[in-house]
Amino acid sequence: MRPHRISFRSTKPLPEVDENNIREMFEIVEQLGFDYIMNSQVLWGDYDTVSALSICELIRPKNAGFVTVIRYHWDGAVRRLAMDKTEERDDAGFEQKV
Repeated sequence: MRPHRISFRSTKPLPEVDENNIREMFEIVEQLGFDYIMNSQVLWGDYDTVSALSICELIRPKNAGFVTVIRYHWDGAVRRLAMDKTEERDDAGFEQKV
């Protein structure tokens, strides 16, 4: 059976939609087991009702001719900067090659 794919797009939250509604929406999507792609300037999707999520932040400074992609991972509790598998950070936040 093919996985269901749904897409969310939100540039501005609607006035009647608050953090609890959004959290509950993500809970329902999680319970249904959907794969999804979300495009939003506001929502990160890092709610306690989401077990894991890959997040990409697109940054285009001052209409530059390029876009930088910063990747994060949500593990159900903490959003962390996703790093190359060959790199780790020490407790002070400095990169160390492994």
